Amino acid sequence: MDTKERPPPTSAASELEESWRLGMNLLERLTKIETQVEALVASVQELKEKIDVLTPDVVSAIDSSKSAHHRIDDFKKDVCWTIGMSTTLVGIFASVLTWALGR
Repeated sequence: MDTKERPPPTSAASELEESWRLGMNLLERLTKIETQVEALVASVQELKEKIDVLTPDVVSAIDSSKSAHHRIDDFKKDVCWTIGMSTTLVGIFASVLTWALGR
């Protein structure tokens, strides 16, 4: 029987059919949401595992950079001290030489 030949549904049957369609639509949408939530939970779990694996490496890198920073600061102090002392010694030598040549 063709749909055009069907008699129009009664009002109660129409409401029941509309409620059923609405319920099925909601069920489909809830199923999709549930599937997406499950995928997100799995992704979060994978990310958590990766973070747990990487955490020791990150801590080690931070400690290493702190150590390197201290070494650089110490080197900088040594270089500045050496340059300062060299400049002072050259100044003293120049003063002595000027004094000696000026006599």
